[in-house]
Amino acid sequence: MKEGCAYETASGHSYGPFGELVNESGSYSTMNTYKFSTKPQDEETGYYYYGFRYYDTSNGRWLNRDPIEEIGGTNIYVFVRNEPTFNIDILGMHCKDCPGIHKSCLAKNVQRFLKCMTQAMLVERQIIQQARSAYNSSIGVARSLMNKVKSNCERLYRGNQSDIDSCKSSAQTAFDATTKALKQVFDAAAAAAAVKRAVHEGSCRADKALFDAACDADKAICDSGYGKDDKGCPCK
Repeated sequence: MKEGCAYETASGHSYGPFGELVNESGSYSTMNTYKFSTKPQDEETGYYYYGFRYYDTSNGRWLNRDPIEEIGGTNIYVFVRNEPTFNIDILGMHCKDCPGIHKSCLAKNVQRFLKCMTQAMLVERQIIQQARSAYNSSIGVARSLMNKVKSNCERLYRGNQSDIDSCKSSAQTAFDATTKALKQVFDAAAAAAAVKRAVHEGSCRADKALFDAACDADKAICDSGYGKDDKGCPCK
């Protein structure tokens, strides 16, 4: 660069993850037709041509079916499995690393499963906490009532210790019976919470088995009827 000379960007573009145009600058930015992913953009439609099909950045989807059909995934219009920050598709029919995709698919299922199981545990814990709070509150009310009755016993049977003791004993017996009943209610709530957790966990396991089967099916489709490159990727 010579002293006193000034340079400017002829054409600069910024894009979102799915290729949607965020900003452009430079005197030749509108003249440059090769933009996102180095692909030519149709001037009228704004679609990008990848050699085998057109891509719509506004919707993040291909306009045409995948030329390699389900070998690229069960969704034949999805753009790089909806993960453009990690995957690329050079021609619109990218050959996939089936073992790697399968492993990633199963890993996501594990994360989903653990999240589901954690949610089941939290639901049980919340029910038990609510039941325990109600139990403690009810016990507090019952104890306060018992103490009030015992205090009334002394005023009601003043000077007659035998009657006072009998009155207080009756109050204590009533309190003990109430405590026992409340404990049974709490135990029933805890048991119901455990059943709800077991049902939830069963649903988690069933969902994981279903999602794992979907991963296996995708891999089977990916592997079937195609040769493989050195990465184990099926290609026509």
